[in-house]
Amino acid sequence: MDGRILWAAEPEGVPRITENTADRALRLKTLGNAVCPPQAYPIFKYISMIETGECVSICPYGKAGGDA
Repeated sequence: MDGRILWAAEPEGVPRITENTADRALRLKTLGNAVCPPQAYPIFKYISMIETGECVSICPYGKAGGDA
């Protein structure tokens, strides 16, 4: 049973709103099986911290710009 069909119309007393987002599954499938936006953010955040030197006190990779 498809959950979208089951919840196409909200029953009384259910405190949520169904958003009919077309092709949402297709959008996630195009990202691949292992990648979704919430997974990519921390990776890029820590790369940025390493490159700018923000993580100097917690980072084992040395200083910004590749200085070891």
